[in-house]
Amino acid sequence: MTDQPHVEKTPEILPEQAADLAGLELLADDMGEPGIPGSEPEPVPEPPAIPTKDLINPLVSLVCGSLAPAWEITEGEQSQLAEAYAAVVDKYFPDGLPMGPEIGALMITAAIVLPRLGKPMQVEPEPEPEGKPVENK
Repeated sequence: MTDQPHVEKTPEILPEQAADLAGLELLADDMGEPGIPGSEPEPVPEPPAIPTKDLINPLVSLVCGSLAPAWEITEGEQSQLAEAYAAVVDKYFPDGLPMGPEIGALMITAAIVLPRLGKPMQVEPEPEPEGKPVENK
């Protein structure tokens, strides 16, 4: 026995095999990364630009303030409701809600404006008290 490590010799390529080998190299380059041909990894959906909870929170606030104002549902409770419903929406719409920014803007506008519809838009000026002496300086 010899103390030299066993080195495998690379096989010689015959001229008629060279064309086949070149064709296989081209085919491998076309495939891209090594792996099973035809098996593409599933694309990872991008998270929505605005978290679902932030889209739902104004709607929850609107519903709580309009339908049940006497219940006095706190902002913390509304946030918990929005988080719970956001998880449901994310389950059924993993790519985000199928709406554009216009719908989101309308929802937020409605959440802000609708609870205030019963109030006057302008603050009425306070009447000047009569009978109060005017001070001269």
